Amino acid sequence: MRSGPARLLLPRLLGALSCRVATFREVAADPYAGIQSGIIVVIVGMLEAAAHARLHDPPELATIEVMFYVLASLIGCVMWTVILWLTGTRIFGHAVEFGGVLRAVAFAYATSLPFGLAAVPVLVPWNGLLRATTGLWFVFAMYGATRGLFDAAHRRAAAILGVSLAARLLVELLPEGLRLVPGT
Repeated sequence: MRSGPARLLLPRLLGALSCRVATFREVAADPYAGIQSGIIVVIVGMLEAAAHARLHDPPELATIEVMFYVLASLIGCVMWTVILWLTGTRIFGHAVEFGGVLRAVAFAYATSLPFGLAAVPVLVPWNGLLRATTGLWFVFAMYGATRGLFDAAHRRAAAILGVSLAARLLVELLPEGLRLVPGT
């Protein structure tokens, strides 16, 4: 198995799309995969911008909107990384490098690439289905990443990911809940 700059992006991308545990383990262990990880997250942000622009009439896409979606994709990747890393290391006691978790989570984002199909005019009506499918696919990819990162058995990986999902939902919903409290 090659690592470093000699390891191509496409085989890794296909491995991530297949939710292969070995691919996530390899990416986490290879510090050269950082650039590849960043490329994936940026492309996902650009494709999401294009897909969301197609929902409006006329479908226009300003540069600032693309930058917003790319930034949102990068922030989301870092949020997932922090949550998964804290869950795995602090709650479940695994010793993993933060950078490895970041690279693996970024490769799990590859499952959002097919959402870019929603930018194709004939597929715009299927936007919601594409979003739901890629979201579920992302959960399966995160499960593969969790197994690869923490070298965990099925149940332990499911527990780590379950706690991480609950924490992510809490982070997402907490600001909404605070708005419901009088005086905030």
